[in-house]
Amino acid sequence: AGRRFCQLPFAELMRRLDPSGFLRVHRSYIVNLRHAEAIERGDGHWAIIMTGGARVPVSRARVELVRRRLAL
Repeated sequence: AGRRFCQLPFAELMRRLDPSGFLRVHRSYIVNLRHAEAIERGDGHWAIIMTGGARVPVSRARVELVRRRLAL
């Protein structure tokens, strides 16, 4: 859990990760869906609540994708 530093470009990292388990939710964030506990909406902003309580922002452009993947 937590943040990890990786020198690969996001596009390359996404190619290497299992698409059924990982999702790019923001320009700067990729989440492991197995650790997503909830999705929260407040003041027009969306966030995924991860195991341990970390909040990961979801970009407006990716909200519908996130909702489909999490079956919301």
